[in-house]
Amino acid sequence: MGLQKGTTAALLVVGLLGTAALAKDEPEWVKSRNASAQYTAARYLVGIGQAADTGNKEESVKAAENVARNEIATQIRTQIQSTLTSRMEEQQKYVHKNQRSKSTTLGTQQVVSEIMTKVDLELVATEIKESYFNKRQKQYYALAVMDRNLAAEVLRKKFALSRQAGEGFFREGQDALQKNDGPRALQNFKKAKDELMKIEANEAMLDVLAGQAAPLNPEALTVAKCEVAMDQAFDSIRFVVQIYEVNPTQPRSVVVQGKLIQGLREKGYNVMDNAATFANYSFDQLSNFSTEQLRALPGLKGSYLILGQATAKPSSQLAMSGATVFFFMTSADLKIVNLDTGKILIDEAFDWGNATKSGKSSPEKAAADSLTRAGAFLADRVSEKVEDIFKSLQ
Repeated sequence: MGLQKGTTAALLVVGLLGTAALAKDEPEWVKSRNASAQYTAARYLVGIGQAADTGNKEESVKAAENVARNEIATQIRTQIQSTLTSRMEEQQKYVHKNQRSKSTTLGTQQVVSEIMTKVDLELVATEIKESYFNKRQKQYYALAVMDRNLAAEVLRKKFALSRQAGEGFFREGQDALQKNDGPRALQNFKKAKDELMKIEANEAMLDVLAGQAAPLNPEALTVAKCEVAMDQAFDSIRFVVQIYEVNPTQPRSVVVQGKLIQGLREKGYNVMDNAATFANYSFDQLSNFSTEQLRALPGLKGSYLILGQATAKPSSQLAMSGATVFFFMTSADLKIVNLDTGKILIDEAFDWGNATKSGKSSPEKAAADSLTRAGAFLADRVSEKVEDIFKSLQ
């Protein structure tokens, strides 16, 4: 019987297949619901199953055996959760000492819950030591027994490859970080974390089988170390924002750019100031550049370029009570480029219509207010896309 599709961690228990012969006399383990006299807790995990007689002997016997196996699985799952909590609490000490931000770091219970969702205690094969049928009660009983040492031996061989894979991804992440490739570093640290999630579950299983927690190796790669590395990669990913503004009332207006930068920084993203890079270029020039030309701009350092232009135009004016009210509306163009790969992630034009229409007592105030409204809309769109970027990396 193979692993189910999608299984990320499985407890492999090797024993004898088949059904034990039914005992004639009621065994002690049925009377006491305890088999510790025969199978000590230090060496074995035991499950006792019970199922009603359905009139189909084979079906009833299998039902009792499945209950017995499930009892072993329930014991292990409960102990794994307790063991993981202790392991993660110890690892969190490293996180608290080394983390640079809380952008990707989970708390102890969150990590434990996430790992537990990846644990599938599928008992591939167990040994049914004894079976019994109580004719008077019309109940079938089964005794499932797992040899802790045998299961642990199989698990150690099976899980060694997972740790090697996790360490390989982590090294690739470190290499990318040294080359200032934050996105690639984040992706590899996340892959390493996923592998370590499986490893933590596996090692917690080994602790359960051994009956005691193995001492943590301070040099070993852990989920916590992967999370801290992910934070470092996150912090290394830089956004360059250059939004030109066409404002007939204030040629040097930077209302929209300010809104975008503020929104990104409030969410913890690293935004760089590359104003000098764009001083000699217009939006029309840059929008016609190839991605290779954009990446080659002198002094441009960042992972993603957010390039755009917001245009405020007078729409009308109205005389009211002896005063004139000036109305402006704003449209915008936006492009987001991955400077590491050259891929254009967004190339859109926006016309919000009356949503950016503003009427004020002076053209300057009306234009500024219209641009502010457009900046809020554009900031929402940029934040949405940036969040999508990080979801794709993680």
